[in-house]
Amino acid sequence: MDQWVYGELAVLSLMVFGLFGIAMAQKNRANQVLIAGQTQISELRRHTIIRLEHENAELKSMLRAHKGQLAHLSRLLESKW
Repeated sequence: MDQWVYGELAVLSLMVFGLFGIAMAQKNRANQVLIAGQTQISELRRHTIIRLEHENAELKSMLRAHKGQLAHLSRLLESKW
């Protein structure tokens, strides 16, 4: 083979390795973005669960209060009869 062919092959191999390096860097960046997104989703889920548990506790408290009022009204009605 001619000398220039070896030079061209060397340049081509450097370009391939360069592209491989760029592809790996993009893959790593995509993984970082994915992990960051998953972390944000986990935080949103955690905050949503906390908010729902708080709301659930409030609703249970309201239900107990209404049950108490209902029992009181039932006793009042029974005493009137």
